Amino acid sequence: MDYCSQMNASMENAESNIAPLAGANMPADRGLTGLGLLMQLSGAVFLAYGALLTMLPMLAPAGGDGRMQLLMVAILSVVRSAFHRSAGRALLYGHPKGPLHQVRIYIGVALAQSVAVFLLLGDAMPTKTGLYLLTVLAAWPIALAVVLAAPRFRNLGADLDRAEDMGFESAAVLMTIFGILGAMTSGLVIVTIYQSPFFRLSDVPSFLWLGVIGMLFVRSIFHAKAGLAGCTGVGAEHASHSAARYFNFGMTSAIIASAVLMLQMIMEMGTLHLSIFASVGVLGYLLLVWPLILRNFFTDRNFSILLDEQEITRRAPDTGLTALGWLLLATGSLSLATSLGAVLFIDSKFMGLEMLKLSSLSAPGIHSPWWSIGLAALQLTAAFELIRMSPRYKLITTIYGGVSVAVTLYLWWPLLKLLSEPQFGGPMVSIQIYGALLMSLAMAISAVLLVNRNTSPDAKARINES
Repeated sequence: MDYCSQMNASMENAESNIAPLAGANMPADRGLTGLGLLMQLSGAVFLAYGALLTMLPMLAPAGGDGRMQLLMVAILSVVRSAFHRSAGRALLYGHPKGPLHQVRIYIGVALAQSVAVFLLLGDAMPTKTGLYLLTVLAAWPIALAVVLAAPRFRNLGADLDRAEDMGFESAAVLMTIFGILGAMTSGLVIVTIYQSPFFRLSDVPSFLWLGVIGMLFVRSIFHAKAGLAGCTGVGAEHASHSAARYFNFGMTSAIIASAVLMLQMIMEMGTLHLSIFASVGVLGYLLLVWPLILRNFFTDRNFSILLDEQEITRRAPDTGLTALGWLLLATGSLSLATSLGAVLFIDSKFMGLEMLKLSSLSAPGIHSPWWSIGLAALQLTAAFELIRMSPRYKLITTIYGGVSVAVTLYLWWPLLKLLSEPQFGGPMVSIQIYGALLMSLAMAISAVLLVNRNTSPDAKARINES
């Protein structure tokens, strides 16, 4: 009996040292590395825009209606963005009260900020327009709260295990998509500038602008190449080396682009003004933020590997696809909010280009808006399947990608035909329309290719001993 009791106690201790998995294809970090990178990036980007919005009332002439309201909205946006970025950092590097503690605080702050902005701008805009804005602002925190209410996230303890591959492939998936989007956008700008009647190689400003955009195009190529290298499941050392080449070039290009922009603005304005430093500072920060996030992330993970000699990295079961799920959730929830909000609160006169200006994530309003609503709902379905890595994730995501390409081309085709008319818009309108279309198509096509790529046999579920 004593021997049997000892054996039972030993088995119970062994079971207690086994970290439970949330699913057969879920990584040890529950896929939260991708969410952390996304929240840190988006929070930093919104923080920069909020800071610029805060400076605008100060740079504007004295007086003016709604100046104090604009300043209050900007301050609230900065506070929300700061919590947004802090939540992403807690997911990546931990928090004494648990990895999701800061995320829950952010959700509360974001919802409070959405209501506060609606109340502050209540007198400056129609009620329906304010409700539309409230819907858009509250979309992401609500979607985040719904997903994180699942038991696999709710039951997390104070410490979050790191993924089997340290989260490198999740970062690679995001780098691939962002790199492709950046290359397509900068390439479109280069073609548009070159075909513009205002462009002349002998003109110094035109030459400088073309050089800067060309450098950003090369930066995006490095970005996508580093992401694709990480998506092949190579070792941590090779993935880190490819990422290092990107963020080193990314930081250099950000500094050069900021310097050229400052020179260009000084030449045009003929004087040094505070608005120049504000604009250049925001642009430089936006160009630097993602390379810096990646550098800190890879440095932290590689340092952990060096400290723990017994740490063995291997491919995570999700092959980084949970990061794709979080990205689809973020863009899908915003797209659904803008499309559904437009149906409920925006006048039907907002058609075509006006609807595009209202939200670059919504398809033009020439066709029925329910097409966009249905497409956003399908995207959210694919996002949920990817986040929990269900057995149907590949099928659902492939269906979403194919339907998205077909529906997007159908919705945008009438507006694209208008671009052939000389009286319709100009270069900036073309960049706006084609850029939004290309981003929608690239997101769907990238999702299909990523979920259907070949993965090595070791991408299987494992139970990690603590």
